[in-house]
Amino acid sequence: MSFDEILLRLDKLDEIAKRLNADNLIELSGLKPLQIARSKEDLQREKEQIQEQNRLLKIGILGRVKAGKSSFLNALLFKGESILPKAATPMTTALTELKFSQEQSIKAEFYTPNDLAEIKKNAAEFEKRLKEKEDALFKNLKENALKKAREGESIDEAKLRENAKKTALRELKSQLESLAACYEQEQKIQKNPLTQSELKSHELRQIQGSLSEVRDELLNFVGESGKFMPYTKSLCLNLDDEFLKDVQIIDTPGLNDPMKSRSARTSEFLNNCDAVLVLSPAEQFLDASDTNLIAQLSDVGGAARIVFVASKADSELFGSEKDKANGDLNATFMGITRSLEKSKENALRNFASDKNLLQAEVLQRALNERLIIASSLCASIVAKKGENLDEMETHILELLKEHFKGEFEGEKMWENLAKLANVESLNAVFSELRKEKDKLIAKRVAEFVEGKNKALEEYKNSLKERISS
Repeated sequence: MSFDEILLRLDKLDEIAKRLNADNLIELSGLKPLQIARSKEDLQREKEQIQEQNRLLKIGILGRVKAGKSSFLNALLFKGESILPKAATPMTTALTELKFSQEQSIKAEFYTPNDLAEIKKNAAEFEKRLKEKEDALFKNLKENALKKAREGESIDEAKLRENAKKTALRELKSQLESLAACYEQEQKIQKNPLTQSELKSHELRQIQGSLSEVRDELLNFVGESGKFMPYTKSLCLNLDDEFLKDVQIIDTPGLNDPMKSRSARTSEFLNNCDAVLVLSPAEQFLDASDTNLIAQLSDVGGAARIVFVASKADSELFGSEKDKANGDLNATFMGITRSLEKSKENALRNFASDKNLLQAEVLQRALNERLIIASSLCASIVAKKGENLDEMETHILELLKEHFKGEFEGEKMWENLAKLANVESLNAVFSELRKEKDKLIAKRVAEFVEGKNKALEEYKNSLKERISS
């Protein structure tokens, strides 16, 4: 079906929907607003944005919190130097655009008053549930303590209360992640209250100096103790870096963001991406949260390419694959590669069978893409030439020397560290994507038309059900 035919079809279906007073039928049909445009004007605008002449190649970085996205970008862009801060929680992960510019700057978008009100509301809900949980646990602890106490012996209620609070907080943080993230965020906001006018005066920071100045400025916005961190929604980082010429990299907080407004912005960005790199830690490669993220790409239009990166690959070097390989480094690495490839295939095939047509197609396409195994820690050790290593870098280097005798001594050490870092393969992917830019855009247009046609088919079926009911 041609794009013009889709426009006509949308008009006809919208006319039927209006007669049925079915304004919310898109949501009722299980489709997301980005899967099917609200009007033919919106649909036309989306297509024109994809086809825009001389536009940047848009590449999204997707993964759960602590998947190693910041370390990955540091290895790719800054030769392993820790410029982009690591996120401690979902709320310290700002949506970050990285673009080329000879005039370096950081442009921040802060949470609106409505966003801050949402954080406050969620924090209050978490606090309420925390108190309920704490009181219930305290009651049980007190009853048990009284049963065990000897006659006339007092019990330490303050200590019992403290233990109940710690247990309640630990359990609810794992059960109510989004509310817990907002609770922690609100506590930081209360410790450092800033007005909207104060925030506005810090929206744009020009950077004249070195990468260390970039890092120091970023810490103000996304560092765990940064002055503006509790208020930062997204950042646009303009850097004078040749790697960023012709591309726009979007480091996302994921589609399961605690903040609805930021999640919507992430969906909007991903809807415009030509390719997506999905990062997943090798030790828990492609778990349920990762496969859900990939399936959700279909909700925002998908991307022409989906490339997988098994991050933190060094964590898998000391387990069963090493034993199978009798301690041989190359054989261990090959075994890890085979194991992760198999995990990828199993996870995506099993998950695709339970999904709708659009999601299943995205997952099937992802199955055919390559897997890159990388270690940002090893990249950082190489970049620092083994000097001034942090605690984690020192620890992993000691482990490598202990478990693989002779492989991490002299010049051989640098060769093997570079192989584990695998920055060369990551650079090759970006070079390939640049070369395929026109092809990727043409593929995205074709898939855009096909995807909208299928979404319209589902929309039509929902209308039929509404008419017959």
